Amino acid sequence: MTSRNILSLIVFLGLSLGLILAQIGLFFKPFLAYFLMLLMFFTCLKIDLADFRRINIRTIFVALFLVFVFMPLLSLVGILFSPLIFTGILLAFSCPTAVATAFFSDALKGNPSLAIVLTTITSLISIVTLPTTMLIGVGMLIKFDAISMILSLIQIVLVPLLAAILLRRYFRKISDSALKYGNFVSNIALMLILWGGVASGVSYIQSNIYDFLGINLVITFLLIIVLLVSYNMGKMFGRKNAITLTIATLLKNSVLALVIGIIAFGSGVLPALVAHLIDQNILLIPLGLFLKGK
Repeated sequence: MTSRNILSLIVFLGLSLGLILAQIGLFFKPFLAYFLMLLMFFTCLKIDLADFRRINIRTIFVALFLVFVFMPLLSLVGILFSPLIFTGILLAFSCPTAVATAFFSDALKGNPSLAIVLTTITSLISIVTLPTTMLIGVGMLIKFDAISMILSLIQIVLVPLLAAILLRRYFRKISDSALKYGNFVSNIALMLILWGGVASGVSYIQSNIYDFLGINLVITFLLIIVLLVSYNMGKMFGRKNAITLTIATLLKNSVLALVIGIIAFGSGVLPALVAHLIDQNILLIPLGLFLKGK
């Protein structure tokens, strides 16, 4: 079984377990940050510092347009639903790139070093863009702890990156040994992340499953548009960068969206946020199959 097939299986299992065994998944929720650190660490072990110097600055500007302009504009389709559901879709589509983007970029033969840069930059810029977008879209100035967000970014992205760089440079034999188990550990961590993430919102959607399915269909349709547009825009920078731009645009920081959504708008936005969390990950399966044929 190829690595992409294994990745598809892991994504499917994680999402399915989150829906079917939600109570067990809630146990993993407090540890999601540590699982993300594992993903980042093993991904960074494969990256050379020279990879960062080869990043084309234009790809960053294209990514910023896709993440902070194109996707929020696309979410306006959400006005077909109730105000709270629209708010949830807008919030989900306006969040920065997910930390797991580097892992998926590596697994799907993209450019993980570019993914790390995009995750860091979009997370920092979203401190300004996210409240601004929500103010324009729903007329409410949301507040969130920017300091905690920056500290989480340091913990989940920069600490594993630094640890991997130091290990590769000064303890190469240990680094090579760790890489032998990297894929296995990363796949388990990914499954637990998806399991715990989906489980956290299941109780809010069970009471109205038909509306939830309708939300899923619309979000899936929008995300397919995102995949097509971002991949085709990214092809001007080469296949690897196109893959990473696609993943960086598709995968948003769902944990941040869930936290802000509950605090600022209440549980009414959770069906849209959970639907987005599920859909953005499940679309990685056909994306992997599409890229396999390239």
